[in-house]
Amino acid sequence: GIKPQPGLAARDHQALEPCALIQDLDSLPAGDKTAIGEGGVTLSGGQKQRISLARACLSDADVYLFDDPLSAVDAHVGRHIFSRCMKGMLQGKSRVLVTHQVQYIPHCDYTYVMDQGRIVAQGTYQELVAAGAVEEQEPIDLADGKTSSRDKFTPSATERVAESSGGKQAGVLVQAEEKRSGAMLADVLKAWVTGAGIGIVLLSFFGQCTTEAAKVMVDVWLSAWSRGEGLGMRKSEPRSPEFYCLIYVGIAFTQVVLIYARAILWYGMVCVRCSAKLHVQLLSAVMAAPIGFFDTTPLG
Repeated sequence: GIKPQPGLAARDHQALEPCALIQDLDSLPAGDKTAIGEGGVTLSGGQKQRISLARACLSDADVYLFDDPLSAVDAHVGRHIFSRCMKGMLQGKSRVLVTHQVQYIPHCDYTYVMDQGRIVAQGTYQELVAAGAVEEQEPIDLADGKTSSRDKFTPSATERVAESSGGKQAGVLVQAEEKRSGAMLADVLKAWVTGAGIGIVLLSFFGQCTTEAAKVMVDVWLSAWSRGEGLGMRKSEPRSPEFYCLIYVGIAFTQVVLIYARAILWYGMVCVRCSAKLHVQLLSAVMAAPIGFFDTTPLG
C-alpha cells in the first residue's frame, strides 16, 4: 500500500494515487498545505486537471461528466488515470467521458461518435468498428503510469521568496490582508485633502460655514420678529409685517443659494476631484506592480 500523506484525511488520500498526485504532493514546498494562488497560478495544466479530477472523485456522486481531462497529461499518466480512477475508483458509477483520444474506446461500454455537434454513430466498440464509424484500435496497456518529470511542480519566484523568508511558513503564498479600523489617520486625511486640492477644500469649508450662518440667521430673525425688538430694532419703533417678511424671505433665499453652492463645491468638485486623483494613483500602482503582487494578493 501507499503511505498516507501527513495531514491528509484517509478519505482524501484515496483520490491521490488514482489521480497521479502522490509525486506532486512530495514536490510541493509544504505538501498539501502549500498555497497555489488565485486560479492555481503555480500549477501546470496537467496538475490543475488532476486536482479537479480528485475533487470530483471525493464528491461521491452518482454521475460523472469528464470533459477531456486526459488532454493535459502525458500518455502514460492518462493511462494511469483511466485505469486507476475512471475504471477503478469510480467503478460502479455512471461515467461520461468526452475525449478525442480514440484509443480508450475499446475499454468503454458504449460510445457516441460526434461530428459538427451531431451524433453520427453510436454503439459498442465492436459495433462501431463493424459499421466503419471508427478504425480498429490496437490494444493498449492500462498499466499504472507515473507522473513525468516535466509535469512536476516548479515553484514560482514568489513562492521561493515565501519559502526562504524567515519566520514564514514554507509554501505560504497568499498573505493575510491588512485592515484598519477606528479614527481616520492623519496620512489618510492628508492624501484626501491633497487629492482634492487645498484651495477647493478651504472654499468648500467656507461655504459650509456661511450656510450654517444663514440657517442660524433665519432663527435669529424670527426671534426678533416675534419680540418686536433686537438686531438694532426697538419696540418703540414698530415695523410693518411686510418689512419682516421681506427680510425673512431674503435671508431664506440666501440660505437656499448657499446650500446649492455648497453641494456643488462638495460633491461636484471636492469629492469628484479627490476620487479621480486617488483612482489614477491606485490604477498606476496596480499596472506597475510586479507579477508577484498578483500571485500573493487574492482577487477582491
